[in-house]
Amino acid sequence: MKKGEKDTLTFYNYIVQLTHLATIIESSEDAIFSVDLKGKITTWNNGGEKILGYTKEDILEKSAARLFIKGKNVYPRISEKIKKIRS
Repeated sequence: MKKGEKDTLTFYNYIVQLTHLATIIESSEDAIFSVDLKGKITTWNNGGEKILGYTKEDILEKSAARLFIKGKNVYPRISEKIKKIRS
């Protein structure tokens, strides 16, 4: 196999795996979302809509703080851990 063919196959396999993972996340009945370092929600799955009632249009780019029980917000602690890992 030539290098260009191997690179193409590697890229194809990466896309297949990525698509597979995205399908698992989207079809999960659990709420799965991601948050950037500023606390904004960047991804949201269908389980999040079913469980928490927010559509993707309603929640993307909004603060993740709205998802935590008042007085028990764990996001600042998570954010600090992420910052430590990245530094």
